[in-house]
Formats: sequence, C-alpha cells, structure tokens
Amino acid sequence: MSATEELPTVHQALANVMRDTMPVGKDQVNTHQRYNFRGIDDLMSAVAGPLRKHGVFIVPSVTEQRVERRGEKTIVTYLTMQYRIYGPAGDYIEATVPGEGADFADKATNKAMSAALKYLLLQVLMVPVDARSIDDGDRDHPVEPSPEHRAEMQQRRHARQQRRAPQGQRPPVAPVADGQPAASGAEREAALAEMRQAAQELNFTAGLPAQFEATFGHPIEQGTADEFREATRLMRQGPSAA
Repeated sequence: MSATEELPTVHQALANVMRDTMPVGKDQVNTHQRYNFRGIDDLMSAVAGPLRKHGVFIVPSVTEQRVERRGEKTIVTYLTMQYRIYGPAGDYIEATVPGEGADFADKATNKAMSAALKYLLLQVLMVPVDARSIDDGDRDHPVEPSPEHRAEMQQRRHARQQRRAPQGQRPPVAPVADGQPAASGAEREAALAEMRQAAQELNFTAGLPAQFEATFGHPIEQGTADEFREATRLMRQGPSAA
C-alpha cells in the first residue's frame, strides 16, 4: 500500500475538522437592522487551525459574476462561487455557493466572496453556535482551543467591546504597532467632519449611515478616525477600473 493510499480521504479529514472546530457564537451586531450574526473573521479563526491540522485546504473559483448599481453610488455584486475542498490524499469534493455584496466603492466583490465563503464553512462543517450542538462525549470532554486561538479570541472580544461601548466609556485602547497612541478626540472629530463633507459633495449623505455600517460592521457613532478616513478615501476614489 502506498503512502498516499494510507492517508485519510477528504471525507474522513472533514469529519476530523468538524470534530475539532470550536463553536462560533453570534457575537457581531448589526444595529441598523437589529440582529446578531457570526462574522467571517471569527469563523475563519475557528476553522483555520483544524483545517491545517488535518491537511484540508479550499480552492475557490468564480463561475458567474453580475454587477449592478443600486441608487446613485452603491454597487452590488452577485457571484456564484465554486469551491474544491481537498483532503490530504489529494481527493476533493466540490460545492457551489452564491454570494452577494454591496459597497459604495470597490469592495462589493470582496464582500460577496466573503459571504459565500462564510456560508460554505458554516454549512459544510456544520459549525455550532454553542456547545449544546456538540456531541455528548465532547460536552464532558470539550476540545480546548490552542493558546494562539484563545489569544486571538480574546483580542477579538476586546475589539467588539470597544465598538459596542458608548463614546467616552470604551475600554482603554492599546498603542498601535508603531508605538504611537490612538487617535485623539479632536482627530476623530476632524476625520468625521471630512467624511461627512465628502458624502455631501457626492450627494450621498442619506445613504452614508447604512453603507458605513455595512462596510465596517458598526454604526458611525462607534467609528474610529481611521475608519472615517478610509470611508472618505473610498468615496472620493470611487470604484476601481478593474
């Protein structure tokens, strides 16, 4: 028997990935439409380790794409994504998933791809929301996340707490990578004013709140100076030529 034949099939490997994947709670909040959801970043953090551990990887391809404008500025992309999920022996299974994304600049396709990948992972791996969905044996002997996974989950939890807290009551923010402190209140207000001015110049004032939340995952009131500057750049730059 060859070494390749001794390796687990993709079906066996996926079963092992499912067993090792930690639950992903609905910790993200869409305050505009008032619902909780599971973010793609949290989901990828939960499955990346088990996929690597069991030699499983995913190859995406776009089989169909349609782009349209909604209103004056919003671009909507509809995709049909085909995924090949390979196991360690080189065999694979295929899945086809639709995706939809909207943006006022050049991120609609990115969002559509993220949406398709999110539901591929959720449905193929049956990622549970909480431990009640795990087998009874795992309830008594739960799979412990790695130290790296725990650290990443802690960082994401801290970031969510900062976004949700009212202005003036947010937890302290750690220095950014270059050692400089976070933006001051005056800097944030200046960036906010510049963003609103850009929206006014483009006659996009009415659509700005919903699009900002769709892009950054929280309302304008919880935005940062960097996010305001990025939104301003996206509005003034417009969609890319590609």
